[in-house]
Amino acid sequence: MDGHRRTLSFLVDATGTSRRLRALVAIGYGQPGLAQRLGISVQSLSLILLGHQKSVDARLRSAVADLFVDTWSHPIDGPSGERSRTIARAHGWFGPLAWDDIDDPASMPNVDGGHQEIDAEDEEDPDAEKREPELHLDEIAVERALRGERVRLTQHERMAVVTELHSRHWNDHRIARALHIDPRSVLRIRKHQLKLPAWPMKDQEQDEYA
Repeated sequence: MDGHRRTLSFLVDATGTSRRLRALVAIGYGQPGLAQRLGISVQSLSLILLGHQKSVDARLRSAVADLFVDTWSHPIDGPSGERSRTIARAHGWFGPLAWDDIDDPASMPNVDGGHQEIDAEDEEDPDAEKREPELHLDEIAVERALRGERVRLTQHERMAVVTELHSRHWNDHRIARALHIDPRSVLRIRKHQLKLPAWPMKDQEQDEYA
């Protein structure tokens, strides 16, 4: 009987749990790693991230809160971290410093309180997805695209490639050739979706085909 009582739990509002997970993605934590640390599937994690799950088990809420306390001040650098941040940008998710009360559904994000908080995607972008895009990135496909191979990419995988190549100081035309797409598409992704500035000519990595 005692053992049965220990396994009992209850459902609670998912607002704080969703915001904490989104904040961790916004500072570079990947979904597979988060799911593994929490002992849940990536699919279950995605439902919470996207707001499709309005309540969560109290034990999961506690586990997410503990993970958040341990990790919120330790952002992930490098390509994998930037890919997660790309996903957060596309969804308009905010980082840890945006919330005065992260558990209060009525609380509004304080964007000025922390600029690692992600700006929402430009609503006027004519190429914006009409449905909610998949969260998972095929890292093998991304790596192949970074090598200049012609590979089929999702919206977020393409955004991850643009982010990485832009960080190398490549201009839009060079990125477009690597992705085998029109430079105007790169411009829309870089400027409207990722909010990345164009590199001045003097700062661009030399392109032998320019």
